[in-house]
Amino acid sequence: MLFERYKRDGRFENDRLFGVLNYFSTQASSFAAQRLGIDPNSVNVPIVGGGCPKTAVPLFSLTTPAATFSPEELYRLRNAMKRADEKVAAEKCGEGASSSTTTEPYSWPMCAGFAAAKFCVSLCKAMKDEAGVVECAFVRSCLIPGLNYCGAPLRLGPNGIQRHLGLPKVSADECRQLEEAIPLIRRDIKVGERWDTEKFRARSALNSRVAALFSITKATTRRNEALLRSQSRALATTRETQESFK
Repeated sequence: MLFERYKRDGRFENDRLFGVLNYFSTQASSFAAQRLGIDPNSVNVPIVGGGCPKTAVPLFSLTTPAATFSPEELYRLRNAMKRADEKVAAEKCGEGASSSTTTEPYSWPMCAGFAAAKFCVSLCKAMKDEAGVVECAFVRSCLIPGLNYCGAPLRLGPNGIQRHLGLPKVSADECRQLEEAIPLIRRDIKVGERWDTEKFRARSALNSRVAALFSITKATTRRNEALLRSQSRALATTRETQESFK
């Protein structure tokens, strides 16, 4: 939506606008680290696809450090992410807050905060022109035919996106998940573009009404000023007539 707004204003910031996917990457990395029994800070699971739970595809096959998960483990990892997303939705609606426990290894507010901080740190490193700064983000690209936007790994630099790294080689199951997500991503893009267009039209209509009201007010003011001048001239004429009779 922000890109469409900028484009309408004649500003093209393709390389400086990011739909951050770190929340999903941090979430997937946390569950993968738990499964591997290692520090989550040392684990990274890239994300491709869209920017919502149904369209963000975690690439567990490309987990670093290199790890191999069995089909059963992959099912458990994805199921854990699904349950976490359902819990987030419930808590945002004011439900399920009392069911959280201190023994639960995953906390979505902490995960979201850490993910945002991690992306900000990466931006700072990129602005300092540090080498090898790679993050996954949802950006405008021609990566997948028919999609104007897609999430994938990016190399960052001082001016924003330094290079689109493209879609990495993924497993057959991850490829299937991405194929299933594409129609949903396309729908989300259309919804965002339509929302921005409708908002722009509404704003334009409001501006037109305000301009019309201002024009009416200005015309009324001019008429009132003309009437006052006419009344002043009539009053002056009356006074001159009275003086002549004296």
